[in-house]
Amino acid sequence: MFTVTEVVPFPKDASIPIVARYHDALSAYNPNAEPGFVSLEGYLAGRLAIFGLEACGPELSRRCFIEALHTTGAIDIDGYELKFGPNDNQGSDSVFLSVIGPDGEYRQVKKLAGAN
Repeated sequence: MFTVTEVVPFPKDASIPIVARYHDALSAYNPNAEPGFVSLEGYLAGRLAIFGLEACGPELSRRCFIEALHTTGAIDIDGYELKFGPNDNQGSDSVFLSVIGPDGEYRQVKKLAGAN
């Protein structure tokens, strides 16, 4: 068994609002598509791009887009919070754990052994 760190929530956990919306969008695009880490990360990037585009409106420019991200404070995308600033373009400092079982399947780690 291997432990893996991810920068997005577990893509099959639809109890998380952003993941549930991702499932809706994925199913609308392709009902047979399997949720995955990479496509969830792409979905979040797309939603963030929409935020920046809407914030700038018809006066879109690179400067406006960056300023919108840097000056908004916390950007809430269906409960998933992203923060940017002049020296922080990462968006999220969250790290999520999963394990790869002997069958090759990813499993979400919800609680560490011994953690309260």
